[in-house]
Parts: sequence; C-alpha cells; structure tokens
Amino acid sequence: MNSRYLLTGILLVALVAIISLGLAGITGFIVSDGGNLEVQVDIDNGVNTTTHIVTLNPKESAFDALKRVAVVDYRIYATGIFITGINGIMQDENHYWLYFVNGKMPEVGCDFYYPKDGDVITFRYLTAKEARGYF
Repeated sequence: MNSRYLLTGILLVALVAIISLGLAGITGFIVSDGGNLEVQVDIDNGVNTTTHIVTLNPKESAFDALKRVAVVDYRIYATGIFITGINGIMQDENHYWLYFVNGKMPEVGCDFYYPKDGDVITFRYLTAKEARGYF
C-alpha cells in the first residue's frame, strides 16, 4: 500500500512539473528574470552629441531606449517605425536619422533591434549624401 502512495505522489509531482514547464513555454506562467541590461544611447544631431545610460529589460528595443531619453517623432509603417525627428530636429529631404549599434548599421529597424548588455546605440542626423553611403 505504501508503494502505491509513493507511485501516486511521484506521478502527481511529475504531472505538476510537466504542466508548469508547458505553461512557462506557452504563456510565461513561470517568469524567469532574464535580468536587466544597460546600454549607452548617443544622440548625434550633427552639432553635438549627448550620451545617456539606459537600463532596459530584455524585451525592450533600441527604439524603447531612445524614447526613454528623448522626444521622438516617428511614423508607423507595416514594416516598422520610421524616425522623423529627435528632440525637435526633424528630417527633411536633405537630412535623415539613422541608427548604429557599436558603430555598425543593423539590418533591422530600431524597433526590432533588441540590445545586448553594453551596446552603444547611436542615433545620427545625417545629410542625404552621408546616409546614401550606408545603403
């Protein structure tokens, strides 16, 4: 009779573990703290550069980091966010805002780039001629 209770207990614990792991993968039922990360956000408006240290959670993007430290004007398209202005400095036919991570231009928009701890994210206001050099 004791072995029957023991077997039932083991099966119950296993069932709870399986359900918990399944829910964790599907709904985030068990939340693991992936830990916050720290990034540097530089805003280069063509005249001066401001530097900010931002703490993010792993689910926040470079765009989220920028919004923490600046007033951002943008348009939303099906393909993502297009930044039209930062701190009142607006794009025009001769100037654009581009962003870089650790000195390189990512292949995704800033709303789809999820920084790693220690990244340096730079938003630069470039002339159209300068911007063409990155495409």
